[in-house]
Amino acid sequence: MAKDTTPTAQIMNNTDSADKITDTKGRVLLFKNPSILEQTRLMRAVGSEGSGNQNYFGVCLIAASIREIDGLPLPFPTTLSQVEKAVERMGDDGWQAITEFKTAQFEAEQ
Repeated sequence: MAKDTTPTAQIMNNTDSADKITDTKGRVLLFKNPSILEQTRLMRAVGSEGSGNQNYFGVCLIAASIREIDGLPLPFPTTLSQVEKAVERMGDDGWQAITEFKTAQFEAEQ
């Protein structure tokens, strides 16, 4: 079976690293890949419909993986309202910064 090398698979397979990423607002985001336990907790929080929607779950996964903003620690969300707050806190600027960083990282590894 071929190894899944998509950016989502890269995020899910590398749980030991943490990256500091600065968004266009100047916020420093600490991004850490979630463990398998955290991933299952996130799936439970968003429900079967949410976790079955790859686009929706991808946004939730990235938002939940932000562990700090400007040095302020953020807990990993375990309820739907916490997940929504994480997405809101990340915002468009955080989303853009992280996806650009992870895409460049993925391309450099190819």
